[in-house]
Amino acid sequence: MSNLNFKVLNWDFFSPNMNKEYILNNLNENINITYGDAIPDLDFISIAQRRRFSQITKYVFESVKNLIKENEQIPIFFVSKYGEINRQYNMSKKIVTEHETSPAVFSYSVFNTAIAQLTIFYKNNARAIAITCYDNFLDTIILQATSFLNNSSDYYKALLIIADEKLPESYEEISKDKNYSFAFSFIISADKNESDINIKIIDGEEKKDENSIIDFIKFISLEDRTNLKLGKIELNKIK
Repeated sequence: MSNLNFKVLNWDFFSPNMNKEYILNNLNENINITYGDAIPDLDFISIAQRRRFSQITKYVFESVKNLIKENEQIPIFFVSKYGEINRQYNMSKKIVTEHETSPAVFSYSVFNTAIAQLTIFYKNNARAIAITCYDNFLDTIILQATSFLNNSSDYYKALLIIADEKLPESYEEISKDKNYSFAFSFIISADKNESDINIKIIDGEEKKDENSIIDFIKFISLEDRTNLKLGKIELNKIK
């Protein structure tokens, strides 16, 4: 066992064919994230602002809207495989074909656009970290966030986000990956007095994909799930 412990305070999930309510109603079923490209309404954001948002940024906002409030100072940890892949592809294509691109297009194409927009919209001045990760998303983000909180005297909780969007068609043709469009957000606390999950580092070889998120949700939601092995970590509920 390690001395890294945490508790999930709240969570939300959005994909075109699945949300939090659907998952909770099917906890005992074998459910997986599926492909889709529907866009959330985001009525709480002005039309002018959300018009500039990419698919992944809209998904991220939808998944955190019930978790945080304006002016809430909470560190954010963001993990994605591809980030703003569509914006990056379109910008690169324009450079190749037209030999130019606009600063506005570039500013919304960087990897951390989604959490940058979050911090601006919610007036959150706490630390925001963006990490690119090809697999074992949960391992990476949980270890990063709990390690930070255990060494911080200013914060005891953090917002964790895992998200991706549909690949451009040209990339889909050469990609071996299944293409998921989703955003999963959850708030954890590292307060020693309320932590109920222990992290154990394991020497695992298995690489977990996005669907390990569903296993994680089942683990934190069902009382009889006391153990969960991910790629490089094992989670155990503290009795």
